[in-house]
Amino acid sequence: MDDFSEPEPDVLLLHPADDFYEERHPVPSEVFLLVEVADSSLDTDREIKLPQYAGGGVDHCWIVNLPERCIEAYSRPAGSGYGQKEVFVPGQTIVVPHFNKEVQVSAIIPVRKG
Repeated sequence: MDDFSEPEPDVLLLHPADDFYEERHPVPSEVFLLVEVADSSLDTDREIKLPQYAGGGVDHCWIVNLPERCIEAYSRPAGSGYGQKEVFVPGQTIVVPHFNKEVQVSAIIPVRKG
């Protein structure tokens, strides 16, 4: 994000790079989608990392919220926040930004049995 911040997201979908990012970290404009998988880290992901991502200009960020069994999809970064937040639950589909690929939320957060 800057010279003093490396928030270490769980998953990044990136623009292709000739060097496969071996010599440098990707910059926000090279990120298609950033994903944080949150269980005990939910507060940190929402309150610390999300504002960093928005402030850095990451266009699309998902928090896979395991305690609440949903995916929080953020877009339209504005300052230290996002202008749009959508919540998706098992039984719904979510579209992967830039790829226009629908994914079943239950493929990411399995439906509880019993």
